[in-house]
Amino acid sequence: MIVIQWQYFLIFTITFAITAFFLQKFLISDMLKVFQKRDALSEGVLEEAKSLREEALAVLAEIEETINTARREAQEKARSLIEEASAREKEIISVAREEVKKELDKIREEIAREAERVREQLIQEVESMAQQVVEKILERKVA
Repeated sequence: MIVIQWQYFLIFTITFAITAFFLQKFLISDMLKVFQKRDALSEGVLEEAKSLREEALAVLAEIEETINTARREAQEKARSLIEEASAREKEIISVAREEVKKELDKIREEIAREAERVREQLIQEVESMAQQVVEKILERKVA
């Protein structure tokens, strides 16, 4: 059986209480303050990091929107340039067709004039030949 000596028990209890009191007063309370400061600083840093992350995400979204806007503007500009080029091409083709049509009309008129000149010349030659044939047949000059 264990015999407890109350004197030692009381001395150990008082020593433990005094030691606990001094540890609490000088060591544990200071350590708790340090831990609390560290936690407060950690929370501040975490809040700042969270704020910076949100800000970075906002800037990233803004950059993506700017890129998308620039891309849409570039596509619109390209489409506009293509439409402009197409219209210009049609205009050039139309002008070229008009010039070709005018040139063809001039050539047709020239051919018609030349054909008329040749026809009149042939008529004169035919009349002259016919007169010569008649004169040979009749052996006299016909007026």
